[in-house]
Amino acid sequence: MKTVKVEIITSETCPFCPPAKEIVKKVCKKLGKKVVLVETSINTAEGEARAQAFGIVSVPTILIDDEPKFTGPPRAELLEAVIKKFLSEK
Repeated sequence: MKTVKVEIITSETCPFCPPAKEIVKKVCKKLGKKVVLVETSINTAEGEARAQAFGIVSVPTILIDDEPKFTGPPRAELLEAVIKKFLSEK
């Protein structure tokens, strides 16, 4: 089965991160097992390293298959469309 990794990079103090996480979780749940959701906090050493590796300076940032695609809370319909596009290309 084709899967897509969706990663949301957040910060504990970010006021935009909780709504973004809810949107991402809702879309990932709707798409089911085709999507692997990973949550990463920049408040950890691993999260800070990932953010630096991708040149991320704002949170929340959403990566799809390790490609930064959204900064800030995305529209659910747009996020779903982008994920489906990645799935169709696999």
